[in-house]
Amino acid sequence: MGPGRSVAPNVLRTPFPIAPVTAPYLWETGTTVPNGLKGTIVGRNDSSAVRIVWPNGNLSPAGYVSVREVSGSCTLTDSIAVELKLYAYPIIDVLGPDQFCEGDSVILDAGGLWDSYRWSTGDTTRFIVVKRTGVYTRFSPAGGTAAASFPRGEITVFPEPAAPVISRTGDVLHCGTQAAAYQWQRMGVPIPGATSRDHSLTMTGVYFVSITDTNGCTNTSAPFTVLSLPVEKLPPDDVGFEWYPQPVRGDFTVRFGDGYAGSTRISIMDILGRTVFSETVDIEDRGIMLIPFERPLPGVYFLTVQSGTRRLSLPFLKVK
Repeated sequence: MGPGRSVAPNVLRTPFPIAPVTAPYLWETGTTVPNGLKGTIVGRNDSSAVRIVWPNGNLSPAGYVSVREVSGSCTLTDSIAVELKLYAYPIIDVLGPDQFCEGDSVILDAGGLWDSYRWSTGDTTRFIVVKRTGVYTRFSPAGGTAAASFPRGEITVFPEPAAPVISRTGDVLHCGTQAAAYQWQRMGVPIPGATSRDHSLTMTGVYFVSITDTNGCTNTSAPFTVLSLPVEKLPPDDVGFEWYPQPVRGDFTVRFGDGYAGSTRISIMDILGRTVFSETVDIEDRGIMLIPFERPLPGVYFLTVQSGTRRLSLPFLKVK
């Protein structure tokens, strides 16, 4: 193109200083390659300057522009070839889900075709980590705001549900939060089938409940300690089971009730569910066993006895 003629992306404004502006003009556009892109003249084509718009494409050259001036019996013509330089807009790729729960994150990738990067967040790297709801853009290298697009939409971060609160009525634990799903745990271990808002107690221990809302976000309650059960929850043949002295100050004695015989496993856990004592022994009917318990710190513990299909779990207190 000669001096005074310029082509912007997709739009051409070009005056031709070939004659006084008193004569009529006729502008035309065309293409010089198969399937080339022909520009469209916007408005009148008989003035000294015109506006021409080209559709998007990737052919180079795309075509030409010509002008004819008629002055009396003389006709002057001129033409220029048009080369479209398509601007590459940044395409942002979301490397993961575009919707997730608070506390999670996703990585955005601006692509590897650029020498420099500048995000709407102020970051200047190819990749950024997103933890908040929003529409994230990447500015063009030339300085303007290039409208960057997400293949899967804007980022949405769902808030974490409030931590549920456990209450107890009789032998039933209740979750105070309405949720889409529930999972009860005892000593940090999920209880099979305990997936409703209420949970009926059959054992002492430290309980938690985890909830899930409609967005799939979860939260877990604070620990809830159950130190005793209603008398009717204890098996009738375990009435003779006892330990002494109470409260425990060190080593203590366990006396087994009727029905405890053969291989029996005795274990003790602290309030966090950690095993501090475990031993498997042969117990004679109505046998007695000394439990070494000098080293554990004062606090609440849970004694569990497993003999065949019989299982008993009871809390006890150790003091200084």
